[in-house]
Amino acid sequence: MRCRGSWKNNGEILSSGLLEDWQIPRFSPDEIVRFNGYGELINATHLLNIFNICNTNPDVQFALWTKRFRIVQQHLDQKPANLILIHSNPYLDQTSILPRGFDKTFNVKTVSSSQINCSRSCLKCLICYDPTNKAAVINELLK
Repeated sequence: MRCRGSWKNNGEILSSGLLEDWQIPRFSPDEIVRFNGYGELINATHLLNIFNICNTNPDVQFALWTKRFRIVQQHLDQKPANLILIHSNPYLDQTSILPRGFDKTFNVKTVSSSQINCSRSCLKCLICYDPTNKAAVINELLK
């Protein structure tokens, strides 16, 4: 994949030190941004840089997927209001308990059932990105 080099570079930048203001990306208002579509939180510095990106862009809705809920829980007092925290369950066919401080949990199932509420069409659905949608458990059928 051609993206791997960029993902690795971004991970190194975000995890090695806090970003200077000029390094923080700016987004257009009303955008929706997903962190860790590929990859994972590396350390607390990475998380704090994500928080800073959110705080710099208060009119943007962000969502962060992570399996590393303990890193997040150590910094919940700094969580920006425009960030949805989604626990990415590391186990197939299990429903994880919503970790303290998280908004949603994302599970992957190998068998179709009535529990599947992820349409795999993020731009149409937005269940993961909508802070008013109180669905705390999201189940996706394995791709």
